[in-house]
Order: sequence, then C-alpha cells, then structure tokens
Amino acid sequence: MTDAFKVNTLYRGMHCGYWMLSAIGQGYCTYYLAHLGFSASEIGLFNAVFSTLAALLQPAVGRLADRSQRFNWQRLMLILALCCEIVVFLVIADLNRVLTALCYCSVMLIFNLMMPLVNVASFSYPQLPYAIDFGIGRGLGSLFYALLCLLLAALLPISGDIVLPLTAIVCATLVIICTALMPKPQREGEGPNASAASCPFIKLPFKYPAFFVMVGCSLLLMSFHNMFSTFLLQIVRRAGGEDEAIGYALGLAGFTEIPVLFLISRLAARFGSGTLLVVAGLSYILRGVLFLLADHMVILYLAQFMQFATFALYAGAVVYFSDECMEPEDKTTGQAFMSMTFAAGMVLGNLAGGYLIDYLGVPAMLWAGIGMSALGAALAALAVMMLKRVRQRVQAV
Repeated sequence: MTDAFKVNTLYRGMHCGYWMLSAIGQGYCTYYLAHLGFSASEIGLFNAVFSTLAALLQPAVGRLADRSQRFNWQRLMLILALCCEIVVFLVIADLNRVLTALCYCSVMLIFNLMMPLVNVASFSYPQLPYAIDFGIGRGLGSLFYALLCLLLAALLPISGDIVLPLTAIVCATLVIICTALMPKPQREGEGPNASAASCPFIKLPFKYPAFFVMVGCSLLLMSFHNMFSTFLLQIVRRAGGEDEAIGYALGLAGFTEIPVLFLISRLAARFGSGTLLVVAGLSYILRGVLFLLADHMVILYLAQFMQFATFALYAGAVVYFSDECMEPEDKTTGQAFMSMTFAAGMVLGNLAGGYLIDYLGVPAMLWAGIGMSALGAALAALAVMMLKRVRQRVQAV
C-alpha cells in the first residue's frame, strides 16, 4: 500500500464518517425532536439558536486553527469528534426531555464547526509529494450520506429512535480513527525560518476583498438553497404531489450531485473555481424558475435534478476558491467563513421563507429566491474579476 493511497483512503473515510454524522445530527434533527414531543415552533427555535451559534463560532474555530501552534485542524477535529461522542452518550442516557434535545442539537452544532476543518484538510499537506483529492472524498461523503438515509429509513420502524444516537457514535468513531491516523499537517512555509503571521481578524476584508464579495454570494445562494429545502413539502403540494414524493425528490437531488463532486477537482482545474461559482449562481436562477413553473411533479423533479449544477458545483468550487484566495496563514479562517454562510443561510432562509409563505404564498418565496440567486451570481462574477485584477497586479510587480 503506497503512502498516497493510505492517506487518501483515510481522508475519504473521514469524509464518509463526517457526512454520515451530518445525516443524523442535521438531517434527522427535526424528526428526533418531534419524537421527543416538541412542537414545530419549538423545533424551529432549537434549529435557529444552534444554527446561529454555529455561524458565530465557525470563524473563531478557523482562526484558532490558523493562529495556534497547538490546535491545528487535526487536533481540533479530534476534540470536536470526542465532544460529539460525549453529547451522544447523554442523548442515549435520556436524563430529561429538554437536556436530550439540547444534546442532540449539539451534534448539529459540532457538525457545522467541523466543516471548515474537513474542507481545509486536503490543502494542509504541502510537504507531501502527492495530492489529496478533495472531490473524491466529498463525493463519497454524499454517497454514504444518501446510503445511510436509506438504511435509517428501513431501521427506524424496526429499532426505534435509539438507532440514531447509536449510529452517530459509530460515525464519530470513524472520524476519530481516520483523523488520528492522518499525517501531521504542516502549513506552507512552516519551519524554523517561517515568519508569516495571520492578519488581524478585523482587517481580513481589506486583505481579501474578492473573497469577502464571494462570501456575500455564498450567503445569498445558501439562503435560497435552505429556503426551498426546508419548505419543499409546500412546493411539492403546490405541484400536485403527495407528501411521500418528498423522499423521491430528495433522493434524486442527493444522487445527482455525487458525479459532479467526484469530478470537482478536475472541473476546478479546467474552468476555474470562480467560474464554476458563477455557473452555480446562474443555475440557481434556473432552478428557482423551474420550481415556480412546477404545476406537475415532472417539472419539480427536473428542478431537483438541477442539484448537480447548483449545490454540487457550489459545495465543491467554494472550497477551492477559498483556498486560492487565502494566504497559507489564513486558509482555515477562509474555509470557516464560507462554512459560516451555510449555517447563516439556514437561519435567514428559514425565517424569510416561513414569513413569505405565511403572508404571501409559495410563489413569493420562490421569486425572492430567484432574486437572491441573481444577485449572488452577479457578486460571484464581480469576485472573479476582482481576483483576476489582484493576480495581474501581483504578476506586474
């Protein structure tokens, strides 16, 4: 077994464990809280509070990984995975309803805090003579996410809710094993003569203006993505579908993103990560229009098929764009800011989507999402132009 094969296998195993953990902590959070007896509004409050916490804490975790000599991505990942196992054991203990709910939502919080660490891991080994392929790891993560959801759908009626925390322990253990066996990360330029220092937190937008324009794009796209994902039931009913059609719609979207994620490394190298993000923004516009026109489930399934050109392109390309923009001493912070937009988009999308549907209906929500996507695509194009000008000035010096 070559070192390249071993390290890439460990990295892919870490992705698989991480994304399966997300299926339990985030995908089944509403399900578990509902079975604990919480109302829809109470579940919404839990989700909003913990998503807000994730959005606030992600940049801090990324900054710690960049600035600390002791707490690199690997050590922080191990600490978070161990914390996850502790709170899952408290879920199993079922001390009381509220504490159990808080512990289960903590799994969702920990999953979000891990995200920038998982993303930056593939770029943390400049000393290795081979590359760690982010795309294959991310694609396998999505595949195992989908397979676990199918498995849980079959097990839950037989085993009951206890299967969720038990599976979470297995997934967190897989993350711990794979992370611990990965090589020690080394930053570019790290060594006895290294002198690079991280930029003060407040000055980052001035140091990386193109990157933070793309952060604005990401926030808009993820707000719309979470908006239609949360309220897919209402969109399905508007298209004349039965509630059971949600499973088919989600499954279709999940499986169509996998091939793109497997190829994202090559696509980013061929077309540029910024260009892919512009395409993702434009594709979100088209997806919103298809949702708006969906008076039949066939059109809605076509909109879900667009997952390959929307979220799949976005999820892969945004990791590469962040890595390209940021200096070695700020790379994890960059990934954290991009990850933050998913958690923040969940809060904004849920709040805005719920308000618009309650007072103006599903079409108003979709029109708002189309507008968000158009503005997001424009910001992505602006960020690409800004980054191109920065590179031209650097080359001219």
